[in-house]
Amino acid sequence: KDKDKDPPVPPGWVAALDPSSGRTYYYNQSTRITTWTLPDPTEAQRKPPAAPNAAAASAKSDAATWTSKWSAEQDERLRQLVNTHGGKEWKKISEMITTASNGSGFEPDATQCLHRWSKVLKPGLKKGKWTAEEDKIMTDLVAKSGGIDNVKWAQIAEHCPGRLGKQCRERWLNHLDPGILRTEWSTEEDEQLHSLHTEMGNQWTKLSGRFPGRTENGVKNRFHSAHFKVWCGEKGYSIREDSRKGGPPKKNPTPAL
Repeated sequence: KDKDKDPPVPPGWVAALDPSSGRTYYYNQSTRITTWTLPDPTEAQRKPPAAPNAAAASAKSDAATWTSKWSAEQDERLRQLVNTHGGKEWKKISEMITTASNGSGFEPDATQCLHRWSKVLKPGLKKGKWTAEEDKIMTDLVAKSGGIDNVKWAQIAEHCPGRLGKQCRERWLNHLDPGILRTEWSTEEDEQLHSLHTEMGNQWTKLSGRFPGRTENGVKNRFHSAHFKVWCGEKGYSIREDSRKGGPPKKNPTPAL
């Protein structure tokens, strides 16, 4: 029976379930690298190998489904159907929602209807500023769980009415994690950011994985900051303008004297 047990997750890594694919992925808390394969315990103290961040890509794809493809008429129809059917018969509900009238041709399936309702339209959802009380609740619960490796974000969200597990996770990783590096960016980090962005484009999750202690939002904000752009201009560096599709970077305009 012991052979059937899942192998232990190495220290510093977290196992989580990708809701879109149903697959388990692994996330390194210090380097913020994500991988589908279980990390080698003997490599725990070394820099983990770079891995395709398929989990993040799936999450972004889902987010697009929750927001951009739905028409106002479909949203209103979904509200009516949920009120009628109690938010349980999602296949039946999806069959009664017509094609979007916004030109996208979008026809939601049962899972997309569930996600749209639970993550966007459901009354009581909170999307605004986090309160100090919510932050304290989350910090206390993470501490009581024995560390980030044991946290189940859906359970944390139950103690923050109106918040989703995904929101709680992002709040922790981008704002509350005590491991976040809050110091000024060094010249070495700026050099690395310019070099990596020239190679990778706006793949912020992957980029942040190369800056231990820096959050995804922090890396993105640094790149778009006036300070970084002026610094690149002074160095004579060009800045890549595209996101992921490759191609030569566009030259940075010469700064005004």
